[in-house]
Parts: sequence; C-alpha cells; structure tokens
Amino acid sequence: VDTVHDCSDGGLAVALAEMAMAGGIGLTMPACPLDLPCHAYLFGEDQGRYVVAVDPDAAPDLLYSASSKSIPV
Repeated sequence: VDTVHDCSDGGLAVALAEMAMAGGIGLTMPACPLDLPCHAYLFGEDQGRYVVAVDPDAAPDLLYSASSKSIPV
C-alpha cells in the first residue's frame, strides 16, 4: 500500500481530489453505483471508507485478500 486516505471529511470525491493534489497527478473518478444516489456515493462522510493507492501490479493481491476476508472493495 502506497497511500491511504479516509473519506470522513468530504467523502470519496474530496479524498480522491486531496490525494491527486498531494501526489501531483490526475485521476479518473469511478462511476456512481446505480443503487445509491450519486451525491451520497461521492460526498457521504463515512468513517469506515478509505481510498487505498497501490502499485497496479499489487492490486489483484489486495483485492483478493480483502474479498477473502469479506471486506468490500
């Protein structure tokens, strides 16, 4: 894991923007899920949601590890 940012202050959109600005890079925002209002998905301030940045080669291992422990990703 390279970087972790919580979504407790401003939600996912703010966390991603802060990470992109700190890293001097851009980002592509994920699409809003169909079963949740877009504003809730992007700006919901959840203390249990985190954005994790990893090397692309490490992503499959992280996703497998999380799903094997029933952690939604």
